[in-house]
Amino acid sequence: MTVTLTMIERMFADIETKARSREAIAEFATAAIKADDAGALVLEPSTDASRIWKAITYLSGVDIRDSPDTYLHCTEDFVEFRKQLGIASPL
Repeated sequence: MTVTLTMIERMFADIETKARSREAIAEFATAAIKADDAGALVLEPSTDASRIWKAITYLSGVDIRDSPDTYLHCTEDFVEFRKQLGIASPL
């Protein structure tokens, strides 16, 4: 499985615009973690591997709820984390 910085940027944009469900994004991130566990994950560009990995681990929990009707993190939390990692918004 290959995960690119562009894919990560799109994931954050999809969260911000609600273009894709949080559950779908968390599922993608979890699949990437499993691929890494199996030695089958490639992060591109390799110079951004650390930032991409941090984003993957963060995105794996975007679907966590603090009640049946609300998520633990709000959209602003995702925007702030994206900015902290220096990941551009393609919006």
